[in-house]
Amino acid sequence: MLLELGVTDQASIAVAQERSRVTGRPVVDELRELIRLDDHDLARALAQTHGLRFGTVDELSAQADPTLFERVPRAFCDHHQLLPIARHGDTIMVVGTRHDAPFD
Repeated sequence: MLLELGVTDQASIAVAQERSRVTGRPVVDELRELIRLDDHDLARALAQTHGLRFGTVDELSAQADPTLFERVPRAFCDHHQLLPIARHGDTIMVVGTRHDAPFD
């Protein structure tokens, strides 16, 4: 995904893969360290790859509908590390910290 977005190149990925084999750390952690990819850029890349909207806290909180906090169980939000912020018809828009959170 980072290669497709032009954030890194194949050579850096190969180095990160080799480091990962030696250290046992995830390849993405080795790559982030190698190319000095910060969390913000990684989050933006992950959002783009998964077709998710990426925004700042200020941008997203401006859309927040406080009544949704009462309608979605807190345990569910805590477990999935997300917050409901807006409703569009039958769809609830959420913000979260995990790109791999299940949405079913």
